[in-house]
Amino acid sequence: MENEKIAIPAIIAIVAIALFILYHPSQPETEITPNPLNTELYAALVSIGIENAVVDITPERAFVRYNLPENMRKVNYYIMGAAAAITNSSCLGSYERNNNLRGV
Repeated sequence: MENEKIAIPAIIAIVAIALFILYHPSQPETEITPNPLNTELYAALVSIGIENAVVDITPERAFVRYNLPENMRKVNYYIMGAAAAITNSSCLGSYERNNNLRGV
């Protein structure tokens, strides 16, 4: 008798929690749409051998973060040109280890 007094409310609580979890409306999932400019610039980088780059283009700026292999130092100008062409920007800067190397 004593066990029934504890078991019945426990079962009711478990069922109530399960029903709440199953039927509780969840937040609608937001659809993520990739920026086609990011994809285009990333593809240009991959085509010359730069992999694992981070590309983020907004109306204000184009951010490109990449590790440049030692034998590809002259590629920086290609990357800056590709970023300028894709973003229609004429103002570019290049940084290496937080030092401003070039600005146009």
